[in-house]
Amino acid sequence: MLLGRLFIFFWKKRSTVPAPDHAPSTIPPDKTSFSKPTPDDMTMQVESLPPFQQRTGWDAYIGLEVCWQAMFRGIGEDEPANKADPSAKKWVVDLKHYDPSVRYSPSNICCPGVDIEKYPQFKSLHHNELLIVRGKVEAAQFYWVLLHPANFEFCGKRIEESKSSLF
Repeated sequence: MLLGRLFIFFWKKRSTVPAPDHAPSTIPPDKTSFSKPTPDDMTMQVESLPPFQQRTGWDAYIGLEVCWQAMFRGIGEDEPANKADPSAKKWVVDLKHYDPSVRYSPSNICCPGVDIEKYPQFKSLHHNELLIVRGKVEAAQFYWVLLHPANFEFCGKRIEESKSSLF
């Protein structure tokens, strides 16, 4: 989570996020098709490159539209966005990629610029609650992806702690 917050401070490209034309929903994850590559796949693909080529390997994912399952990890104030425009408070949502076919995914997903009034569910969401995140990859590095803009769908399901951690 700290890595994500530090990266946001260095993130130079900020764009205005248009409001989506649909309201947030609650849908079952088994009715959704999730995209590949996953954050874990991205890391494995880039790690397979020689070190000199890895930076351009990460850059190849920028702009990719994705749809992934994730577990809610936390939410905090988006300080860079709020300093730029104090009239509309924004939040950073921290997620952990979730794939039920994998015992443990170390990948984190960071979503800055979230309007909590559009997604009031975040005000009462518990740790490890399952959701679906859709967005554009704005930046990526080892086991970490920044999606902006991001849209969320809430599944109403909490993942057991034993399935969400290494031990």
